Order: sequence, then C-alpha cells, then structure tokens
Amino acid sequence: MKKTFALLIIIFATLKLQCQVGVEERYTATTLGLKIGLNHSTFKYTDSNLKSLPHDIFINPNIGAFIELYISDNLFIAPELFLYNRGHLTHYVYEKNFNVTYKVRSRYFTTRVPIYYRFNISRNNNCKLFLTAAPSFNFLLGGNIDLYQPGIPVSKANIDIGRANMRQQDFSIFFGCGGQFYINYRNFSVVTKIEFGYNLGLTNSFSDMEISELSKAENTNAYNITGERKINNIEFNVTIGIPLKFSHHDACWGIKRDKRSTTNNKKYVSPQR
Repeated sequence: MKKTFALLIIIFATLKLQCQVGVEERYTATTLGLKIGLNHSTFKYTDSNLKSLPHDIFINPNIGAFIELYISDNLFIAPELFLYNRGHLTHYVYEKNFNVTYKVRSRYFTTRVPIYYRFNISRNNNCKLFLTAAPSFNFLLGGNIDLYQPGIPVSKANIDIGRANMRQQDFSIFFGCGGQFYINYRNFSVVTKIEFGYNLGLTNSFSDMEISELSKAENTNAYNITGERKINNIEFNVTIGIPLKFSHHDACWGIKRDKRSTTNNKKYVSPQR
C-alpha cells in the first residue's frame, strides 16, 4: 500500500512540470504514468502427468509506472517497472482418495520495454487503437505455496517461496492490443489506455534445487519434479499518463524556438523625421 501511494505521489508531482502544450504537440510529448491491472495466471508443464492438471481461475493484481517516448507518428516505446503477481491454482483428486488443493502465489519485480504501433480512429487524434509487444524480465521477490491434502499438517503445507522453490529470474514475452484515449481540457491532457494481452513464459521456473532434488517438497508424491514449468498470464491493464514539458517534441520547445526566430528576424527601422 505504501508503494502504491508513493507511485501516486510521483504521478501527481509531475503536474508541476506541465506547461502549455498545443493540441497536436501533446500527442508526441514524453508521457509519465501509472499502470494498474489484473492477470489470470497458470503453470504450463511439459511432464505428461502434470500437464493434465486443471487450471482454476486465479486472479492476481499488478501495479507499476512507465515513461512513454515518441519515435514516430505510429511508433512509441514505453519502458515500465511494476510489481507483478503470478502463480497457479488447481484442485484435483489424487489416487481417487485425496482431494488436493495446490496454490502458488509468487511476487515479482518486472521490467518491460513495450513497443506500441498505433493508428487513429478519429479525426482529432483523441482515440487510437494499438498493438504492442514487449520482452519481460521478472525477478522473484517471494511468495507462498499453499497445499491442502489429507495427512499433511497446515503448518508444513504453507511454504514461503525462496530459491529452493522457484527460479530467481525468468524471461517472458508479452503480446497485447487495446485503445488509447486523450482527455483534453484547454492546455492540459490526460492519456488513458485500456490494454488486453498475454504474457508467455519462456523460462523454466523450477529452481536448480528442485531439479537436483536438494529441496524436498511436502507434496512430492503429488507433484513430481520432472520436465519444465513455465508461467503464463492473461492480462487486463489500465494506464493513466500525463504529457510532460521536457519532451523535445512538445509545444514548450516550439514556443521558445518561435520566440528566438521572431527576435532574430526583427529589422531595425529608423524613426521618421
């Protein structure tokens, strides 16, 4: 919660940097913003026994910040940093006798570098559709594993995630699409994006200790460590951004340039006698 408030403070503090940006220039200005969203997370196994496990709906939140940079009229790049929750939830019957609930909730610090391709759907440029793709680097912060199975005490079935349970870094790639809307009031603008996408895990999330069996899980009978385990996510995100004055494409730069040009072009006219 404290991190959320800190991000909000950063966003609203940038209002002081806002200057009189023209209608056209604000569409190319550097934008700083906040990103919040939800994702449905699943594990994808290559092991023939584990890959048949059902995937229950498992909703996780994510929140972060981004800076969007203009490349061309249709291309933008928007590096972002955020806290990202991932994992897996499943219910199944083991050996026809045991009802098992297995939940993994892992927290990551994630950095992405999305590239956006945009095209207009309105004459005044206030509405745009976009396609996006981004490499995603994920760094494990922690989490927990909950296992509910007859014969296992709850105290032993709840495990804090560490390097014995999950790989500390992994790589994925994000594909998405959505719409962007500019809310303009006089010389002030707010940019809002609605984004849907899929985050495809490319790295085995089993830790080296799991693979080498140096760590022994309580649920080893129901959860044999073979093959690979990758984390995939379906995402829905909303972003709110503010065009900033320090963009070299914004109107502040243009106004200063025009003033210099006007000053330099003034001619000396002698007073009439």
